[in-house]
Amino acid sequence: MSSDSATSLTFTNQAFTKFSGSVLCAANGYFSATYAPVTDSSVEGAPAVYTN
Repeated sequence: MSSDSATSLTFTNQAFTKFSGSVLCAANGYFSATYAPVTDSSVEGAPAVYTN
């Protein structure tokens, strides 16, 4: 397994609120995820994507 930490996006404990759906689902929740590698495939060479 390789490490893609230099070209990854990480979301940690991002709060969200449910706007519709069953009452059996929680009204609020938290989302955490990491996506890697993140590259721009529309540009030749697929460079890393930078955000700020």
